[in-house]
Amino acid sequence: MKIAPLCGQLRARYSERDPRVLGFLSMQFHYTGQMLLQALLPEERSLFYPYLKVMDDHLYMPLQKMDKAAADQAGDSPSVSLVAIQELLPIVTSVAEFICAEVAERFSGYCCESGPLTDLGVRASSIRDVEMFQVYLGLCALEGSLAAVQQELFPLCVMLYPPLKVGWELLDKSLQSRLTSASYAVLLPYLKAVQGMFSLEVFPENDPIWSYHPDVVRLLEPARQLLQELLNQKAG
Repeated sequence: MKIAPLCGQLRARYSERDPRVLGFLSMQFHYTGQMLLQALLPEERSLFYPYLKVMDDHLYMPLQKMDKAAADQAGDSPSVSLVAIQELLPIVTSVAEFICAEVAERFSGYCCESGPLTDLGVRASSIRDVEMFQVYLGLCALEGSLAAVQQELFPLCVMLYPPLKVGWELLDKSLQSRLTSASYAVLLPYLKAVQGMFSLEVFPENDPIWSYHPDVVRLLEPARQLLQELLNQKAG
């Protein structure tokens, strides 16, 4: 409770000019924490790790924004969006763990710069990414807007996800099977919007630009146009 507002202030400060800075901020914090853990004795490490995890999560995910949006809708008769988020949050980690285990099994031979998908560090980072996407979906549902994804998540992920060719069917199926039909229906429009933002129409698989320089965002303008179309459809 004490550290969360400070982490929220850090996120706001560093994302004000360019949301992509959030990625570098959270990565710097994460790897600094890992180095600190390695310098500790095992019994010290188990005590210190939970504090790093809390700060890591609050820097990486818009949890402060979600809390505020949820509080704004709390009352005697909670909104359907709030009910959906109350169902979503307890299963965020289990969904992420299932998806990452499934992906590691399907692509057992894949190895990134940090190691194979079964490496503990890679697995932890992958789980955190899937958790992050679910939190952003929840925030979008609470706010009734794609603004959080548009302003924070998309500018960061456009540097990373197209070359990885990330699919979304596992997340879709996992949420559908674990949520009530009403709560799933609340999240589905935002999940479809994210799927559309990273579709082959926006980032063609045969475009060689992603094979050697992921940071080039030549296709950012078509992506923004698609996002605006999705927003217009929702408004209509």
